[in-house]
Amino acid sequence: MIHVIRTNDPGVRKVLARDAFKGKNLIGRGTYSLVYDAGARSVLKLTIDEPTYNMLRNAKHRHFPRIRLDYGVVGSIAMNQGEFPLFLVKMERLLKLPNGSKAKRLATALSRKVLDATVRHRFCWRLILGDIVGDKAVPQSIRGAVKELAGYCESQLHFQLDMHVGNFMARANGELVIVDPLMDRRVWDNRLEDERRRFGNSQSPQGLSVAT
Repeated sequence: MIHVIRTNDPGVRKVLARDAFKGKNLIGRGTYSLVYDAGARSVLKLTIDEPTYNMLRNAKHRHFPRIRLDYGVVGSIAMNQGEFPLFLVKMERLLKLPNGSKAKRLATALSRKVLDATVRHRFCWRLILGDIVGDKAVPQSIRGAVKELAGYCESQLHFQLDMHVGNFMARANGELVIVDPLMDRRVWDNRLEDERRRFGNSQSPQGLSVAT
């Protein structure tokens, strides 16, 4: 896996030197984000994924994370085509999906439906999300969240759906939460180009592939 955001990046190091991160431990990371402990009920999430950041800070549906504090742009990362902003939020602490749980089964089924629709509709997000919203086998509350996501996507550019099972979490009561449903295509393409230049045009580093 390529980590678009890295702790040793100069821009990230500058942000992590702030008071907000003093004494905070890194407890999770993804392709686009770093997650730090912020107490029993909250975490700090530093992300370079602008489409997901913008969606989550305005999300209303209960199947999206609750944002407790929006710090906005706190820094940037330099890549081959310029500077890309870093965003910081304090959000509710969520749990990994327990194996065998209802939430894990639902997330697995939903991610498979999204993948099947992606192949069927050749990455057309309107048709993919439309299939999920219209699928009566999907719980009504989840369809409501996906409908809200589709409405948000109407105003966005340079994104791709990223609803694999790893981008779902749960609350302590077992409720499923859609955490990172989108990815910033511009950031991914820039990091990919950086890696290709690093390893040479004729070679690709191990694990270098298009994010799904």
